[in-house]
Amino acid sequence: MKLVRISTVLAVLGTCLAGGTVMATTASASGYGCPGSLVDTIPVQIGDFGTIVGDVYVYWDGTDNCAVAVDPSQNAEGISVSIRECQETVMTDECTPKTGWVTDSSSSYKWYAGPVSVNAVGHCVSVTGTITTSDGPHYSFYSGDARDC
Repeated sequence: MKLVRISTVLAVLGTCLAGGTVMATTASASGYGCPGSLVDTIPVQIGDFGTIVGDVYVYWDGTDNCAVAVDPSQNAEGISVSIRECQETVMTDECTPKTGWVTDSSSSYKWYAGPVSVNAVGHCVSVTGTITTSDGPHYSFYSGDARDC
């Protein structure tokens, strides 16, 4: 009888451990299509100090920077996100563009835009995100600085 109980406990424990692994994999895959690690979260807000209506997430996988803009309410009337490589190699207040903007934008996006990515090994990136809210006003964020070097 003890052997059956031990086997049952081990089977349940094994199932729990497998479930934990599945949960960890699911959680780490939440980059909205961007590979790598989250390195920056930039608020999309009303004005400079207003209400935050969403975020731009920036990821780095060792080769590429990738960005997505997300409206957590999932009620946007449109979302866009753009990223470009800067000539700068350290964070500064201004980005001297090395590449043009890579953009994903649509008035049909309700939840998120992206992913967009650039190969920026050794350089900073500049990121923009815009969310048009369901109540009409257009809220945007522009990062003219060189970041995530």
